[in-house]
Amino acid sequence: VVSCDPQEELQSVAQMMASRHKSRILVVERGLAVGIVSMSDLAAANIAMATFALREVATREVLDLSGSTQPHTH
Repeated sequence: VVSCDPQEELQSVAQMMASRHKSRILVVERGLAVGIVSMSDLAAANIAMATFALREVATREVLDLSGSTQPHTH
């Protein structure tokens, strides 16, 4: 069972999930399960803390059906 401490940094938990191919991790304090954290929880936390525009993180290239990549235009 993969677990983490409630005081663990979000980035550390995200790295643990990625390296162990887990979408959820048990939160354990003093040997007792106190919760579960999911990738959705981490994504929501990142979004809540974000202070940048979506254009700064969105993928700029779109794969079309022919397989070529092009910058997306409106």
